[in-house]
Amino acid sequence: MPDARTASTSRATRPVRTETTGYLAASKITAFKTLIGDILAKMQAAQEIAGYAVTIDEKQNVLVDDTLRIGYVIVPVGVATQIYVEEGLSLTAK
Repeated sequence: MPDARTASTSRATRPVRTETTGYLAASKITAFKTLIGDILAKMQAAQEIAGYAVTIDEKQNVLVDDTLRIGYVIVPVGVATQIYVEEGLSLTAK
């Protein structure tokens, strides 16, 4: 399965539509969030991760340094290395 980093960097050196201010167009923010979010949603559906969030600062000026910054965080799936079970006897069910 392609990862989010590969998907986003494969679009490097392509034109990115900005507003006249140099800020990202709202449609581009949505497109990049969807691109990364779709990959992470597949990972979540496959139970590879427990959750995720994608962030793109709409105030970043791509014209200043030719850099588009996309952030994402993932919630890892927990692993139980040990399981403790308490067993006991009782005269009544609790």
